[in-house]
Parts: sequence; C-alpha cells; structure tokens
Amino acid sequence: MIFSEKNINFDHLTNLILNGSVFCYPTETLYGIGCIYSNQDSITKIFNIKNRNVKQKMSLLFKDFKMLNDLFYINALEKKIINTFLPGKLSILLEPKKSDNFNENLIGDNGKISCRISSHDFVINLFSKINFPIISTSANVSGNQNIYNSSFLINEFSSKVDFIVDYGDIKESKGSTIINIVNNNVNLLREGDIPSKEIMEVV
Repeated sequence: MIFSEKNINFDHLTNLILNGSVFCYPTETLYGIGCIYSNQDSITKIFNIKNRNVKQKMSLLFKDFKMLNDLFYINALEKKIINTFLPGKLSILLEPKKSDNFNENLIGDNGKISCRISSHDFVINLFSKINFPIISTSANVSGNQNIYNSSFLINEFSSKVDFIVDYGDIKESKGSTIINIVNNNVNLLREGDIPSKEIMEVV
C-alpha cells in the first residue's frame, strides 16, 4: 500500500502499526523503515529486508522528552543536549530504566539504545495518535546508498514492506549525528547533519 502526503488516515495507520506492519516513512534526514518497537517478528523482518547484521543495533523514535524521561535514565548533561537539539537531527544513546521493556536487538553492548525525537510533520502527526516508540533505520539495504527519491523508494520496497508513506523526494542528508555521553564526556559515534562542534559549544 502507498499512502501519499495528501491521503493519510492516521487512525488507519495506527491500527496497521499496532498489528505489526513494517513500513517506510519520511523523517527530517532520510526515509526510514520502521515498526512498533515491541514486535519481534516485525523487527526481524526489518533486519531481513535490510540484510543487516543483528549486531548492528537500530534506533528508536520517541514522541517527546516526557516519553524519553519515562523510559530512560537521563542526567543533567544529556537533558541539556536533548532540549537543545531535539526534536531534530540528533540521536543520543540512553540507558533504559528497564531493559526488559526493549527488544535485545535494540540494546547495544553498553546497555544503551539510540534515541531520537523527530521534527518531521509526518512523525509528529503519527505520535499524536500513538504513545509508543517506533523503529527508525534508514530505508536501504545495509551498505548501499541512502534513498532520497520517493519513486526509487517505492520501486525498491513496495514488495518488501506492508506500506509506504510517500512525501516526495527528501533533501540529501548525512543522517543524524549520533553521540554517547560517558562520565559527562561527549563521544561522537557518527558525524551527521548537526556538526559536532555545535554540540561541544553547548557542552
């Protein structure tokens, strides 16, 4: 199924996601592949679609700071960075308060999960209907280039996922900048659209 920007029924999408659908959707950086965070079969399907090694963990999108704060330990520096750069193009590794709440394929060896709050209109509207995190990983086969063209996305994934949300072409992006804070030191894991120097200025 293909849903264009102008014909989205978010109640219908919510039911599909709750029932385990895997879907492609736009974010402020890339088109992503996602599903509800708690469905093992759906998560396994995403790994298979992307031909992704299960040791490579996937990120989660959250509604807002409250949802993050309910589920994760967040110290003062992490809170400052989150409040400065999110919603937006930053992913930050956080330690869950209860690791049993999350699939093992999301938790890294350091016990943390990559977390982001999206600023894209579609994601914001979706979170007005749902109250749980969703998987966020780039819509491509692992090792291949990122996809920004919606027609190419549809050709590549329409037979592999349950539905696609088509918002047209997306501006090219490096992806989100990924950081991990250890002992109040910011460790840069990936330089993305937010320059690391901007984060260090805040710190």
